[in-house]
Amino acid sequence: MDLTEHTITVRKARVEPLHALGQAFDKDPKSEAGKRTIAIPPHVVPLVRLHWISTRARTGCS
Repeated sequence: MDLTEHTITVRKARVEPLHALGQAFDKDPKSEAGKRTIAIPPHVVPLVRLHWISTRARTGCS
């Protein structure tokens, strides 16, 4: 995530198999098109920043 450039880059997909609920894991996207950079609209950036800060504070991650 680059809040200065207003982008989010997708590099992994989060998967939770139906037969193993609660056992989610990360993997590569199904196609190269799944790996992409997405623009964040300027009016959404402050909300994303606030969510990111509050999540870091809650989980203790830096």
